[in-house]
Amino acid sequence: MNHTVRRSLFLWLPVFFWLAVIAHFSGQPFSKQDLAPVLQRYPRLVQAVTALPEVQFRYAGTVFSNRRDPVRFLQFCLRKAAHLFLYGMYGLSLVRALGGSGLIGARGFGLAALLVVLVAALDEHNQARIAGRSGRPEDVALDFVGFLLFCGLAALWARSHGARLRSAADDALRGPDL
Repeated sequence: MNHTVRRSLFLWLPVFFWLAVIAHFSGQPFSKQDLAPVLQRYPRLVQAVTALPEVQFRYAGTVFSNRRDPVRFLQFCLRKAAHLFLYGMYGLSLVRALGGSGLIGARGFGLAALLVVLVAALDEHNQARIAGRSGRPEDVALDFVGFLLFCGLAALWARSHGARLRSAADDALRGPDL
């Protein structure tokens, strides 16, 4: 197998890893993901959330308040942060793999964005059929925001470090400079 093919395959491994992680969590019923019992074991954390300035908002028809139900509020925030993280990582790995396959710039970014939205929509469709879960268009939008956020942070990091994003694996695949 030549170097280019090996490098391209290696760049796609993180994409498949993040897809597998997303599929794993998507297929679980809410009862397996309920963080309330864990959060209740940390009364200081719950108390700290209550002590924050009041935060209240509506999401998908439900009101969340750090004062009225801090455990539910905290669980909501953690679950949505997980959306941002998972789709941010999936999207970054996708942009990188597409770039390694020759799709760079706006075309690669656009295709990655389209694939992120497609996977997010399929994920939400799947969740709508899982016990205690729901499929929400708001979550598709949140997943896309995670993609944009991570891509933006990666671009800022690359610009501030004066280098393109590169992994140690790139150097290992290239081999020693002789």
